[in-house]
Amino acid sequence: MKVDLNREGITAFFKDWQVPLVEMYLKEDAEAGSAKAHQYLKNKGYKISRTSIIFFLQDMEEEGFLKSRGTTGKGGVRRIYSRTIVWDKFWDDAALKMLEIINEASGRRLFCLDEFESWIDDSRDLKGSANE
Repeated sequence: MKVDLNREGITAFFKDWQVPLVEMYLKEDAEAGSAKAHQYLKNKGYKISRTSIIFFLQDMEEEGFLKSRGTTGKGGVRRIYSRTIVWDKFWDDAALKMLEIINEASGRRLFCLDEFESWIDDSRDLKGSANE
């Protein structure tokens, strides 16, 4: 995941055309392959090649945001992607990534990421018990 500090919100992490796909998979809990994702973007007015979408979905899988399964069809095996995390977890992961970037840029360990991950887990436990 790369971060562009000149942009705000989700666009700091993704290109404009990628944002609708991230929201489709993580917020709406969609299950879709590259063809459906391509059509989804096309319907929203984006003109992006299907190859770019395939590479993006593969990157999202490598980052741990999506998982895929193979299915056979006309033309061979295709990948169907679905989320591995919920929308709120994305923001937790984004916060951790920002701390990693700060640590790397400073050349020092300014933030203990293990403690931050523990704090995130604790806050999730509190939210869960408050909703019960």
